[in-house]
Amino acid sequence: MDIIENKKLRKFIFNRLFDELSDKTYYPYGGEIWVIDFAEDNWYFQYSNNGRLYYNRKYFDSFFRIFSLNQSKYQKLLKFWFENYTEHQVNNISRRNLDISYYIDGIRQSEMKKWSLDDRFGFGYGHVTRYLNLKKYISEENIKLEYFLTENGVF
Repeated sequence: MDIIENKKLRKFIFNRLFDELSDKTYYPYGGEIWVIDFAEDNWYFQYSNNGRLYYNRKYFDSFFRIFSLNQSKYQKLLKFWFENYTEHQVNNISRRNLDISYYIDGIRQSEMKKWSLDDRFGFGYGHVTRYLNLKKYISEENIKLEYFLTENGVF
């Protein structure tokens, strides 16, 4: 049985990913969108406006270990999950096995790459407007990924 082709198992995995990642921070930084956890100085995804998706290999190796999936198989699942739940097209997906806590501090402190309607850094007007409206009306400091995830991704 191929775990990627098994729709029930794929749905289970996708629901687990949704549960694990939905409370993480959705953080636009110039031409990138980061899925990040500032409290733990950990990151999960880095998506750029040209469709390139990087993922944290350390985290996802651990996550997919229970399913006995190697990196090449779970990478396909991650791409499929990311595209369907975030509605961002992924042209290329790669792993990164880096401790980027120093970079996370820089992202958090930088004011130069903040999104605005005039500075969308290659992202669509509707998407940036949605983010800015959430920032305006939600009292939380950081916007959670769950506000950008579609719970009924295509399976």
